[in-house]
Amino acid sequence: MKTPWWSAGLLLLAFAAGFLLYQAVIYVAGFLAAIAVPSSYFAWFGRGRAELAAAIVILTTMALPMAILFAGGTLASYRLLRELPPRPFMLAIVAGAVTCFVFRTASSMLYLSELPREVQPVPISDVLWQILLPPWWAVPSAVAPWLGLAFAGWLILRRARHEA
Repeated sequence: MKTPWWSAGLLLLAFAAGFLLYQAVIYVAGFLAAIAVPSSYFAWFGRGRAELAAAIVILTTMALPMAILFAGGTLASYRLLRELPPRPFMLAIVAGAVTCFVFRTASSMLYLSELPREVQPVPISDVLWQILLPPWWAVPSAVAPWLGLAFAGWLILRRARHEA
């Protein structure tokens, strides 16, 4: 079976969708992070459990919406690009999302490296370390886009197996 000439363009669109979905999820997470949580919430947990309180807030107000947005965006993109087989589509979406993650990480590091030393809040190596291996209470927001993507991929591939 001959591959249609437009499938390369569809793969490029799927790659762009992955890139833009990751970018959109990060922006939405920024808006969600701005939600004001009353100080009484943290006081209820006590001083020793502030990280647990932060983890619960991050999970409920950031991570779940991020995962749902990424899964929904991936499923909508697949529906629009239905001409592509599921595996190449998912590979292109993942490649776009990983490219966006690398781009955002590199641009953040370049921006921080341009700041004068006295203005930098922490060393750049610490920032990179926290992006790649976040503290335990921030893990839900770090893995949320990837879990949403994995869930959408599971649904797409499961449906493709049942249709075959």
